[in-house]
Amino acid sequence: MPYRFDRMLTHLLNAGLLQQVAGIAIGINANCVDPNAKRAREYRQTTADVFKERLLPLKVPIVSGLPFGHIPLNATLPIGIRATLDGVKGDLAVNEAAVA
Repeated sequence: MPYRFDRMLTHLLNAGLLQQVAGIAIGINANCVDPNAKRAREYRQTTADVFKERLLPLKVPIVSGLPFGHIPLNATLPIGIRATLDGVKGDLAVNEAAVA
C-alpha cells in the first residue's frame, strides 16, 4: 500500500537518516496497490508517486524495479561491500566479492 511506504519514508526523513545516503536502490514491490484507489473520489498516490515525492528532493541516484523485494525470486544483496548505483542506466553493480 502506498500509504505504508509514505509513512516509513517520512519517518526516516524526519529522523534525518535518508539525508545521509549516497543513493537509493528500490526493489520490486509487487501487489502494492491501494485497492480502493479506483473507487475513491479523492486523489490517491501510487507507490511510484510516493517514492518521487519523498526521495527526489534528496538529489541522489535512485533506481527502482531491481530484482529484490516482495517477489518469489530475490537477488542476494551482500552487506558491507562496495557497490555502484547508476541512476542513469538504472543499474546496481556489486564491485567486490561478498565472501573471502
